Amino acid sequence: LRRESVRGQLSSVPPVPALPSTQPPKNNKRKDKGAQTDQRARRRLQQVPQCPTCGRHHRGEFRFGQDVCYYCHEAGHFANRCPKKAQQPQQPPQQQQPRQQAQRQPQQQQRGRQQARVYAIDQAEAEQQPGTMSGMVILNNVPVFALFDTGATHTFISRRCLDAIGVRATTAIDPLEVSLASGRKIVTSAKASDLSLSISGRVLSTDAFVLEMKDFDLILGMDWLSFYHADIKCHDREITLYLPRDESITFFSSRNRSLPHVVSMAKATKLLRRGNYQGYLVSLVDDSQKARSPHDVPVVREFVDVFPNELPGGPPNRQVEFSVDLIPVAGPISKASYRMAPKELQELKAQIQELLRVGFIRPSVSPWGAPVLFVKKKDGSMRMCIDYQDLNRLTIKNKYPLPRIDDLFDQLRGAYVFSKIDLRSGYHQLKIKESDIAKTAFRTRYGHYEF
Repeated sequence: LRRESVRGQLSSVPPVPALPSTQPPKNNKRKDKGAQTDQRARRRLQQVPQCPTCGRHHRGEFRFGQDVCYYCHEAGHFANRCPKKAQQPQQPPQQQQPRQQAQRQPQQQQRGRQQARVYAIDQAEAEQQPGTMSGMVILNNVPVFALFDTGATHTFISRRCLDAIGVRATTAIDPLEVSLASGRKIVTSAKASDLSLSISGRVLSTDAFVLEMKDFDLILGMDWLSFYHADIKCHDREITLYLPRDESITFFSSRNRSLPHVVSMAKATKLLRRGNYQGYLVSLVDDSQKARSPHDVPVVREFVDVFPNELPGGPPNRQVEFSVDLIPVAGPISKASYRMAPKELQELKAQIQELLRVGFIRPSVSPWGAPVLFVKKKDGSMRMCIDYQDLNRLTIKNKYPLPRIDDLFDQLRGAYVFSKIDLRSGYHQLKIKESDIAKTAFRTRYGHYEF
């Protein structure tokens, strides 16, 4: 009874549906479509005439094994060294935009600016880049300092060099956005075309964008290096350029960090005859000679009393004396001396003793007192100056006409011999009115003095 009941229950259970297959469905349509494409290709190939040389169907002449470029279809070079292929500017990859958004943009915005890159525009940056070499080249019959930079995408020329060779720049159709090594970007649209570049006696042509540079006149980038299939040997610091008809020239870069080698005249002449080196004549001037003293002049030696080494004393009495006129409410001003370094204190003591010996200053008990400071001269010595700023604020200024500089230049027109008279210690040769001497007092660590 139990077996029959179980059988009855199993017969009443509905059948379980079959699981779906894990294998991908067969796409017969795709196979049919591929077969149709192959048939169309065979029909087009049969329409092409059969080559009598190789027996295959192709258009044009049979060029296999004949050293013919597959890019420009000219003989003498291969497609990887095709000069026409290198002339085409390489556009950087652009980010993909949605189709609808790209269609809405105007045509001028879709073109945009050409992107360029340069890693070195001065000597310091060039020494940090491993793929840079520099040296002198001839550009439009003018020697210029050029940099061969594999990190630069384009060729650049400085505005200073452009003015030196006498070439006017033209405006490019599309501006060039140059990215520098510092991250800064410069936009330039000026371009110089058909420049004659002479290297090792061979004249090459180049185009360059105008860019402001410090130490270099010309930067030859990858557009120029790839056009001439440059072979760069960093260890030997030489660049080999390959020209048509299996010709090549070699340029030797200058070593910036090493001192120049001294060679004999015979060896220099031998190197110049090879044609791989360039020679330059430099005019050297020896500036190590000491400056001539006045006593080296015969006229000065004849009149020794007119040109003494030191002033004999204070200035003589004259009809016009220097006066210090103060405003009515002015009173004496006395300020503490400034703090000085030990070296300045030694110089102050020496100069005060010298002024006392000559008689330019004397001890004072005046209620006035100005501080003293030092100003360094061009020759490295220190000049003692008195800070009379507070005294100048209380002084009545003299009103007298000053000469015009253009009138003075007009008076020198036609002259070609000039001379000057330089006063020795000109500030000490001014005679001060007796009643105003107390106002010139100055305060130091070594005492109170007046002129």
